[in-house]
Amino acid sequence: MFRIALDDRMAVKSGRRSERKDGKVSQCAKGAPHRVLVHFLGRARRAGRLLWDESNPRSLPRRCHALRRREEWHGGLLLLGWLLPPVPCGRLGVRRYLGKFWTIIVFTLPYLAGYPLLGFSTHNSEFIMYLALVLLAIGSGVIKPNLSPLMGSMYKDKPKELRSQAFSWFYAAINLGAGATSIAIPWIRTNYGFMTAFIATAVLMAFAIFIFFIGKRFYPPEEVKFGGNKAIKAKRSLEQKRADRAVLARIAGIFTLIIFFWSVYDQTMTTWVFFTRDHINLHGLAPDQLQALNPWLIVALTPLFNIMWVRLKITKATKKMLIGFLVTAACMGVIAIAGLLAGDGRTSLAWIVVAYIVVTLAELCISVVGLEFAFAEAPEHMKSQVTSFFLVTVFVGDIIAGFLASIYPRMDPGSYFGILTAMILIVSAVFYFVAKNYEQRKKAIEAVTTTG
Repeated sequence: MFRIALDDRMAVKSGRRSERKDGKVSQCAKGAPHRVLVHFLGRARRAGRLLWDESNPRSLPRRCHALRRREEWHGGLLLLGWLLPPVPCGRLGVRRYLGKFWTIIVFTLPYLAGYPLLGFSTHNSEFIMYLALVLLAIGSGVIKPNLSPLMGSMYKDKPKELRSQAFSWFYAAINLGAGATSIAIPWIRTNYGFMTAFIATAVLMAFAIFIFFIGKRFYPPEEVKFGGNKAIKAKRSLEQKRADRAVLARIAGIFTLIIFFWSVYDQTMTTWVFFTRDHINLHGLAPDQLQALNPWLIVALTPLFNIMWVRLKITKATKKMLIGFLVTAACMGVIAIAGLLAGDGRTSLAWIVVAYIVVTLAELCISVVGLEFAFAEAPEHMKSQVTSFFLVTVFVGDIIAGFLASIYPRMDPGSYFGILTAMILIVSAVFYFVAKNYEQRKKAIEAVTTTG
């Protein structure tokens, strides 16, 4: 929603209007995550009619309104997906009734049903479309915060370095799938239609969950039964509850600052695209095409980072994340310099390529490490719930990113990205002290526990 509105402003500012190429929506809407779903929502029928006339290239006002509406729908889907998990992923759902493994299996069903229903909704009612979106949000929102804790529990008694590598490869696998499907699924959509693309997505998910299911013997036993087990039913003492709240309070300080990382990182999907479009010599590339570098860079750099952490003997998650914040500041500094050099004209493509590479380095320091941090530092009975809270930081960061992006049209790029550089440097300084306090309090608690 913020992105489409921003694109309209930038079109006015630059004296250009969003154009259609080869009968398709302009690049402004294609770079967002879940691009096939967002594109589909833009073409969804409302009251038996398309939201815009695909055959009329002059219907710009209706198209812009439709683009905003589809972004609102997609934003609502993400909101439900981010905010739903803390309820079923908490003590009530995962630990008491199903356990992580069966929670993932059960909540795969609405996810598998959601995509085919979206295809059917093009020929039926708007109600089916909304039902499909809710099913996707429920499935995605519950699966994600349970999957990584289940994987992490496999390394509970293993060396910390091995667990860290497992989380990094887990993250790399996600991006390998994202990179491959970002090429395959849009191709299927273009050549065979939305219905086929959605069914293909559901088939891939079904195959993935089958592989997950047959690997059950490798996962640690959770010792849960429907209705709860005795260990879970036992009431926690007041002192135990107080200790849990203290841990969550300390984690909350770290999570709050991670929100600001996402608010800057998500500029790659908005202001970076517009800056690239208006001020970079693209040599025939689309302005948002460089985003495709990110998943493949993560896959390529993951083994290097695993080796680097071991060689440098950096084991504390907070120290890794601090490095990530500083790298983020360096990244914004690069694009700020590019903005100053470009002025009202254009500058080399190398600047934006370097910026995308550097921001990927920051992501590997903060997002991957933060996911493991959520698992490792959470109380034993709240690992899925705390992981879901970590995922919520992405959503909150998106909101702030949208607000920041709305300022971009009123400033020159160099100044805008310079301000963001200063902001993330301040956040980095605050993070240093918050992390230092976190480690000191953690060490004190561990000393008391060991003595006791």
